[in-house]
Amino acid sequence: MRNVNFLVVDDCPTVRKIMHKALRHKLGAEKIFDACDGKDAINVLATEKIDIVISDWEMPKMNGEELLLKIRKTPKFQDMPFIMMTTHGERSFVLRAIQKGANHYLTKPFSSEKLEEAIRKSWHGSDRRECARHACLPMHKLTLNSAKTTLAAEALNISKTGILIRLPYNDNIRLFGEFTLDIEFEDVELLDVEFKSLMGRIVRINEAESYDNHELVCEVGLNFDFEKTNQTANGQLNNLLKYLSTFGQEVIANAS
Repeated sequence: MRNVNFLVVDDCPTVRKIMHKALRHKLGAEKIFDACDGKDAINVLATEKIDIVISDWEMPKMNGEELLLKIRKTPKFQDMPFIMMTTHGERSFVLRAIQKGANHYLTKPFSSEKLEEAIRKSWHGSDRRECARHACLPMHKLTLNSAKTTLAAEALNISKTGILIRLPYNDNIRLFGEFTLDIEFEDVELLDVEFKSLMGRIVRINEAESYDNHELVCEVGLNFDFEKTNQTANGQLNNLLKYLSTFGQEVIANAS
C-alpha cells in the first residue's frame, strides 16, 4: 500500500508515532498525515488527498464519531474507508460505530497484525460488498407486502443487489412480481438498520424442502429496485452489509 495516503487522527502523540511505525513497517506506507482531533482532520482532508482515515473515538474539540458523521455527509468522502480506534470494546460501541458508517473497529491496545487486517478489509471492502452474499443474518422478522397480500418470510442471504428468502408458497408469488420488504431485527441494538419499504422484484422461484409433510415451501430470489426505494432504506441496506462484512458474524457468535 505504498501509494495509499493515510490520515491518523489521535490526540496522543505517542499513539500517532506508533501508528506511523506500524503503517510503514507492515504496509510500506510512505504518505502518512497526522491530526490531533476531528477539526484538525477536517483541515487536512481539505488540503491533502487522503485514501484512508484511522481515527480515535475520544478526542477534544471534535471526537471520532463527530468526524465520521462529517465525512459521511460530505459527498466526496462518503465512500472513504474509515477505521475507528477506541478503548471501548463493548458490543454496543461496535454496533454504534458501524451504524454511523465506520468500515472497521479496533479496540486498544491492538497488534500491528490486527491493524493491517482492518486496513486491508476496509480498503477492499466496498468491492466485496458489491458482490458478496451474506448469510447468518441476525434474528429477524421479514414480511413481503403487495396490494393483495402480506407474507411472512425468512431471509437466507442478502447482497447489495438482492435477497434470497424462504416462505410457504402462495398464489400471489409470481415471477417478476413487485413487493416491498420490511425487515425488523429482534436485537434492539440493530434498530438503526431496520428496513421499511425496500422495493424488490421476484426473479427466481424454486421449490424448497418442506417444513413438514403438508406445506409447500419455496425459495424466492428478489432483485432490489433502487429507483423505487427511498434513500433511507438504501442507506440502511449499506449499513447492514457493512455490519455483516466486518463484525456481524463475530459479534453474533460471541453473544450466544
